[in-house]
Amino acid sequence: MYDNLTDQEMQKIDLHYKNSYVIDEHLVQRSNNIERLQSWIKVHYKRKSNRKERRRLNKNRHTQIEYVNDPYLFKALPSNRKEIIKDLCNNHNIGLQTLAYKTNIRAGMLLDYLNGRYILNNIQLKRIFDYFDYRIVEETNSDDIPNENIDNNDLETSMPTIYI
Repeated sequence: MYDNLTDQEMQKIDLHYKNSYVIDEHLVQRSNNIERLQSWIKVHYKRKSNRKERRRLNKNRHTQIEYVNDPYLFKALPSNRKEIIKDLCNNHNIGLQTLAYKTNIRAGMLLDYLNGRYILNNIQLKRIFDYFDYRIVEETNSDDIPNENIDNNDLETSMPTIYI
């Protein structure tokens, strides 16, 4: 086994360390923690509760992302939006919590927006103004705007009119 030790030296070392039992407490504690924190590995697929759990986990994995277009894209919004929202709430006798509930926006976010500590995105602003049935941007019909780039005689090459 050891080339540089004689048999007597090896027997002496074995007798010296024969009764001693050394435990590395750090490694023992680490292995206990790993076993304690490791999730349950054996799975019973025939149980009804396990089938429901797998269905719930798979449902969250395959959720569809809903894309919402920006309603005020390329439109100039007035700078006094906060005052408009406050005036609308006062005119309709509606509180901030009721507005938050009706528009599905957190009340803390609305309060922070009105105090200047948070910025609402355009979709949330549109929800607020749609609840009050208030038009913050004047809508223009695209037929009223003359477009010199489209030749009305050539219908095949002209772009279709898109209403925003």
